[in-house]
Amino acid sequence: MNTPQFQEIITSEEDLCELLGFLSELVVRDQLSTLDSHRRNVIAHPPFLLIGTSGADGHYDVSPRGDAPGFVQVLTIFS
Repeated sequence: MNTPQFQEIITSEEDLCELLGFLSELVVRDQLSTLDSHRRNVIAHPPFLLIGTSGADGHYDVSPRGDAPGFVQVLTIFS
């Protein structure tokens, strides 16, 4: 199977806004720098997720993963 490559690689916020338009004020106000307990709980409980990856060569893949609720954990990393 021949995996399609990205036509353009977005490397900046400006590139993204050019492609999709600017974010609404509502979206900007809803941004978080950290995940609160509610969002951690939402991430931890579904029995299914999709993991998307891309390589430097422009190839990408999305893989389904699943298990009992709780198989995903949000790690807290302090620098």
